[in-house]
Amino acid sequence: MPGETVSRIRVRRLTLVPILVVTLVLCCFGAYSCVMFSMRQTTELAESADRIVARLERTLIKPRWDMNRALADELVKQEMMDRTVEALVVFEPGRTKLLLGYARPADGPVGPVGDVLPVREGSVFRTADIRRDGQGIGHADLYMTKRVIRERLKTEIIRVAVEVLVIDMVMVLALYGSLIRNAVRPVRGVIAALSERVRSVTDASRQSTETSQRLADGAGNQAASLEESSSTLEEMAAMTQRSADQASQVNQAMKDSAEAIAVAVACMRQMADAVHRIAGSSNEI
Repeated sequence: MPGETVSRIRVRRLTLVPILVVTLVLCCFGAYSCVMFSMRQTTELAESADRIVARLERTLIKPRWDMNRALADELVKQEMMDRTVEALVVFEPGRTKLLLGYARPADGPVGPVGDVLPVREGSVFRTADIRRDGQGIGHADLYMTKRVIRERLKTEIIRVAVEVLVIDMVMVLALYGSLIRNAVRPVRGVIAALSERVRSVTDASRQSTETSQRLADGAGNQAASLEESSSTLEEMAAMTQRSADQASQVNQAMKDSAEAIAVAVACMRQMADAVHRIAGSSNEI
């Protein structure tokens, strides 16, 4: 139905506004959450670097003092098991000579370092000053990569995006259902009532039109009858006028006849008088 379609369109519009607002708020919250997550991870990475340096300053004292390269190599490999450690190198005092070192390339396993450290820009750098009885016996340079942080941040962004999407879907379903229940159904009832009233008015209008048509037809017939009656009356008036004219003519003829009869009677009287006189004269002779 057209009314129901319009109602659904209005419901979608009403649902869209709060969904957009909530989505914007959730996106801002998600962005803030991701920024805070990145800051926490960076802080944790720095704290982890500080702990590793402090541990190296303790554990490398004995192998450096005893010149035990195998033990120092084993300790360095243990620290390289941490995925956030990008490179770890040990130098003699004054950094005059590289004693040992390992690095983790982006596209390969952990291996000994060469002449150039495969360290990317932005790594967290710490150095451990190895001393015994106040005497410097070596240095250890630690490079912590942020690649793991970026990977974790990507995972966090995906998680936040999924949460926002799920919340949006739940809100869409909840708001749409609520609006359908509280807005569309009453509007649908009003539309149905209005449609029924419109049908009633249409039927009444149709009946009025038919009645008016019948009245118009009757008026036309009456006008035709009146016209016929008028013509008949005119004919009757003409006939009456002719009859009156004929009566007038007859009356005139009667008057003329009466006058002729009067003249004839007078003549008869004169003849009778003449006959009497003639008869009297004959008798006298």
